[in-house]
Amino acid sequence: DIVVAHMGCTSGGTIGAKSVKTLERCVGLVQAIVDAARRVKPDVLCLCHGGPIAMPKDAHFMIERVEGLDGFYGASSTERLPTEIAIKKQIEDFKQLKLPKKAAKAKAK
Repeated sequence: DIVVAHMGCTSGGTIGAKSVKTLERCVGLVQAIVDAARRVKPDVLCLCHGGPIAMPKDAHFMIERVEGLDGFYGASSTERLPTEIAIKKQIEDFKQLKLPKKAAKAKAK
């Protein structure tokens, strides 16, 4: 009932794949999978996932170019990557805090 055109380990973040196909290359691969699936079952739901399809703009790129693609299947893109982004920003915000001069002097003693 559902076919997920998996383009490999998702790129990006701290543990994402370092070497992935290009989005342009994935268009042809996903299109071939969608076409093959529809020849067998015309009403199959076809989704793309993985590799360079990591962010909403990447999924949009695929949806705009692959005829008959029904959407995107998120995993790392909807859990790991947003979490990493949020944690990194939070740590950066904490690192920007400056101790008041009074507290810095007391600490030095």
